[in-house]
Amino acid sequence: MVQAQKVLAFYNLLALSSRVRPYLEQRPRLPESRLDTDVIVDDLARRFTEAETLGERSAALRSLFLVLPEVPAIAPDWLDAFDRSAVAPTNDDINLLLQTLERAAPVRFHRLNAGGQGLPVVVRPNDANALPIAPHHLRRAFGDVLGQFDAYVGTANGRMNDGHLEMPPESFLLDLWVLGPNQLFQELNRERLTAHDAWPLIMTALSSPRINRPFWFLVSMVDDLGQLVAQLRRAFAIGGGGHLRQQQAPTLEALEALRRTQVLAPDNPVVATVRRAYAQANARREAIAPAIERNRGTARDAGPEAEAVLRRVSEGELAVGQAFEAVMSLLNQEAKRYWTRLLAESASDPEDREMLVRIHRDDDLVPAQSAARKAMKLIDAVSYGPQVELE
Repeated sequence: MVQAQKVLAFYNLLALSSRVRPYLEQRPRLPESRLDTDVIVDDLARRFTEAETLGERSAALRSLFLVLPEVPAIAPDWLDAFDRSAVAPTNDDINLLLQTLERAAPVRFHRLNAGGQGLPVVVRPNDANALPIAPHHLRRAFGDVLGQFDAYVGTANGRMNDGHLEMPPESFLLDLWVLGPNQLFQELNRERLTAHDAWPLIMTALSSPRINRPFWFLVSMVDDLGQLVAQLRRAFAIGGGGHLRQQQAPTLEALEALRRTQVLAPDNPVVATVRRAYAQANARREAIAPAIERNRGTARDAGPEAEAVLRRVSEGELAVGQAFEAVMSLLNQEAKRYWTRLLAESASDPEDREMLVRIHRDDDLVPAQSAARKAMKLIDAVSYGPQVELE
């Protein structure tokens, strides 16, 4: 611990230099080294009950000062008497601490298959003295976001340490994207994500064929972009082939621009993609009103209810996603596919996320799915990615 403090002090000294500071934006923190006093109390109680002589019992009682509670805000009257006393640890006290630390071992429950001798337990989630059990030791399946997130991320990091790339499924990535960063922080019970938390899902997005899935929303949640770049370099080195290899240079360049809060260079492929998609989305939104008139009386007729909402979308009064339910209510399948495709091509707002993911997953809306994937990529990059000059 002393050596760690010296190293950290040296890092802090180096960080005073303007040249070195960018490389030490995130410095390590010393772990809390603390022995649970309950462990010492239990050991003292055992020593006291097993003592055979009065002297041994006195020695055990004398060591109680090691676990005296902290002074409360309103101190009792008798506490002042301790100011007239001096307590110094003896060799026995120090030996007790060392021996307890040696023998203390972490205990963790594991859920086993049925059969054999079981151990009756009770669950006390708010009891600080209860034995811990990790979620992946308690359940065989995870239905909540936190459980799935920890399982996928833990597996991916463990496999990468073994030299293999195993990424979470795309469906889970899109579930997180629909939630958005603010709600996702609540679901994961975190204030920020670490680089180890984020890189597996980012690689999932970059591995998707033809059109990358959203991942900049995860980047915006990471506490140390330098560490994220390092983890992604490792992942690219292990699984970088074909489509994934093509994503490496522009993605890392964009991450560096975001880390330095710089505008992304115009020659980066991300810039051209975002500019083109943004212009097309605006043009397609304006084209909704003429399309209503052009298709009136045909199989693609939007009908009075959907038409009213679509016009408000075309005029910019409503987000594109707010017209989705009205379009999905159309009875004619051809009309439904046509208008969902036009909505997907017009989407450029984070409020459209749920609509786009639903289109992407609906087998009846295949004609609109490519446009939905492009819109997801656009919205993610504009809302959470590096700065891009759109015009």
